[in-house]
Amino acid sequence: MDKKEELFQLLSLVAMGLTGRIMDFCYKGMEIGRLIFCIHYIGFKNKCSMTDLADFLSLKPSTATRQLDKLVDDYQLVKRTVSSEDRRVVELELTKLGREVYYHHKEMGEVPTNLILDHFSDGEQKIIKRALQLMLSTFEEN
Repeated sequence: MDKKEELFQLLSLVAMGLTGRIMDFCYKGMEIGRLIFCIHYIGFKNKCSMTDLADFLSLKPSTATRQLDKLVDDYQLVKRTVSSEDRRVVELELTKLGREVYYHHKEMGEVPTNLILDHFSDGEQKIIKRALQLMLSTFEEN
């Protein structure tokens, strides 16, 4: 196996491991799973529109709305409000509990990431960052 094949295999294993952790993610008995992507986007933006969220998730607005309904109605992690600037726009924002989930999941990712990065010099970390940015840009192009 050449180096590129070996790297691809490692990346595939990392992706599968991350996917498993995401799908199994629970917080205080709530089975959040893949809905964490909605929580992370809203938490990162502080407020966003339904259209912004659907675009980010590459979903039809109706599909994104169904996912969001669970976060709003079942778990009370997100609240919807009508925009004061444009009454046609619904703004999404995390509730206090939603922010708890966001920060908890964020910390779950940051701790192991920091432990791993501690093994690399600043220069090596810059190379890792650049490689990840290039990977993200290929996702955006396709």
